[in-house]
Amino acid sequence: MDVDIDETRSNNLVLGGNDLKSSVVGNSLRHFKNLAILYRYVHRSMQMLPRVNDGTALDKQVALLVRALLLRNVRRRRKQRAPRRQCSRPYSRKNLRKLSACQHRLLPFPSRRSSLDAIPPRFTVPAGRTKPWGTTQAILAGADAVHEPFAAINADDFYGAESFRVIAGHLTSSSPDYAMIGFILRNTLSEFGTVARGVCQLANGDYLKSIVEYLAIQRDGDSVKNTDAAGKVTRLTGNEPVSLNFWGFTPRIFDQLRESFETFLEQNGSDEAKVLDSRIT
Repeated sequence: MDVDIDETRSNNLVLGGNDLKSSVVGNSLRHFKNLAILYRYVHRSMQMLPRVNDGTALDKQVALLVRALLLRNVRRRRKQRAPRRQCSRPYSRKNLRKLSACQHRLLPFPSRRSSLDAIPPRFTVPAGRTKPWGTTQAILAGADAVHEPFAAINADDFYGAESFRVIAGHLTSSSPDYAMIGFILRNTLSEFGTVARGVCQLANGDYLKSIVEYLAIQRDGDSVKNTDAAGKVTRLTGNEPVSLNFWGFTPRIFDQLRESFETFLEQNGSDEAKVLDSRIT
């Protein structure tokens, strides 16, 4: 398995040419009735942007400009409608379903959801288990809908634009190899406590050999340390490549994961808490 290292772990906002051609931006811009407003925003930004030397800051300024234009248009359109009661739970299940349906209309894609009882027929869910089975089962949920190389990520992590460019390059290269986007450990640490990270061991250059998960990593002066539940301290340099669960696969992974999942259920199916993450060999 190839490991591409994103050393900068870029967190910049990036707005590409395809974004400007999308139906969302196109329709919003067509609704501007006063083009003088648009001209004023663009003219002011063009005067300001050349003074920005940092490319990341430049990308952010362009993204913020377009966002400001879109928000202004949305506010104008809302004023023309009858006042609506503001939702007190913007992230409620109902509102998330509406958001998902809206995104599906703009960019059609198949949607699948894993559930506790989505396991092979010869197994049963232990009474009292509420915890999901893990990354392996989550990926298997899309087996019937995915027929080409694909990426698997954590929904609650922000990986940066460069990471997506790297994985896209691999997935479109016709390579039969699986891939993982790696990050430099020191670039992924938090200033507000410990983090859990999978520290990677590489072989033959950039091929992944194994991953060891450390659950309490934190800075310790110029280096990094992990302290386990028993108080044992493991010293790290901070230069190690780590996994943040950003994978690139081909559809043949599904048969391998089914086999691993059934083996896991045979050995741990009665455990109410144990989960199976992806283990690719």
